[in-house]
Amino acid sequence: MRGVKWLTFSVVTLMFSLAFTPTVLAETKWTEDGWLETNLAENRLTVGDEFGCYGIPGLEWSIDPGAVAAECRDYIESRTVASKWSKSPISIYTPDYVPMSGHTKIASQGFTVHGDLNGLDGYTAWHDSQDVPVYEEDWYNLGRRGGSLESGIGSLDLLQSEVEKGGLVNMYWIGRNDQASIRADSEIVNWLEYDAEVWLTTWGEAWSYWAISRCYEFSHDLVDNKTIHFKLLETVACESSNPEAFDIPTTWMIDVANQTIEDVKIEGESVEEMGQVKNLQNGWRVENGLLLLSVQHNLSVEIVLEDEIESYDILGQTEFFNGFDSAVTIAGHSTRDLFLWSRKFVDETNLSFTWLLTPKELEQHGLLLPAIGLSISAITILGMFYLLRTDKSRLTKESDFYERLTPKTNTKLDSEE
Repeated sequence: MRGVKWLTFSVVTLMFSLAFTPTVLAETKWTEDGWLETNLAENRLTVGDEFGCYGIPGLEWSIDPGAVAAECRDYIESRTVASKWSKSPISIYTPDYVPMSGHTKIASQGFTVHGDLNGLDGYTAWHDSQDVPVYEEDWYNLGRRGGSLESGIGSLDLLQSEVEKGGLVNMYWIGRNDQASIRADSEIVNWLEYDAEVWLTTWGEAWSYWAISRCYEFSHDLVDNKTIHFKLLETVACESSNPEAFDIPTTWMIDVANQTIEDVKIEGESVEEMGQVKNLQNGWRVENGLLLLSVQHNLSVEIVLEDEIESYDILGQTEFFNGFDSAVTIAGHSTRDLFLWSRKFVDETNLSFTWLLTPKELEQHGLLLPAIGLSISAITILGMFYLLRTDKSRLTKESDFYERLTPKTNTKLDSEE
């Protein structure tokens, strides 16, 4: 019995050690998305997409959100760039249980846009058309509007209604559900691509446009009463206030007294009127007698008028690029495979996506688990041998004992009688 008790105790002890050492037994590992270092990523950047962060397997937001943000930033920067405007990412997903102190840590890693629907109290941006951001912290709680891009879930009527209301409309997209491929709603995609009069942008571009509107300086003058010189200046003061901002084209309204525009030169080269272009670029167009000039910092612009004027007026920056009343972003949540998430949109060159990247999670077990398994097996086998040997010895002793108790018969005397 003592042997049986010893064997049972040993096996149970090892099983309890297996149950109560999860951090040693299973380490969360991940493998990178190889597409980030290929032409596919370059092509997505070329059409205006942005790479942001979603998370890193094995790092917990609830424990150290700053560490998650730092590792996620390094994951992107060591493989690609965040956009064609900047190397460093500024857009990141955050779950709804991160407190304000955690968002501050995330922001310290260079992330200015935290989304979406994370429930942060006291700060909010673009949860509806009137929810215009005022403070930088408002962008720590980016809203979600317009629904999904997924077929069967997305609604063109809902999207059109939100766009009509104005403001930033932030849609979402998930390319895969486990092994199942998700279909995009072709009606929504076609409407955004061809018919919608909106600025198609990304989280980082939208925030940068807003940041530039809060701090800017420009130079301008009138030459020969026919040529206006304009330059948006990149000042130390504005750079220090929002150093993360992408250097993107921003749109400025210039009242030229209804004069006809004869030519617009940017850095000495004539630029054709671009019309209602939906993606960021340097250029110009005329609307309601106003010149809408879109230009990056430090680019010299010459605006040549057909007739002479006595004065002009720079009215300021428009709310959104190219004078649009609405802007649309599409966030690709939990993008683990850029090819699978983006392949449906190869031909839609106007659509812009904010791909929130995360590595693929792999479960790998440490050395302790197989060691415990081998130990259990070895103890079980040795225990069986021990029990068999003990039983054999016990049976032998019992046999001898019973043999001594049994009276012996004298066969020789019996035969003589």
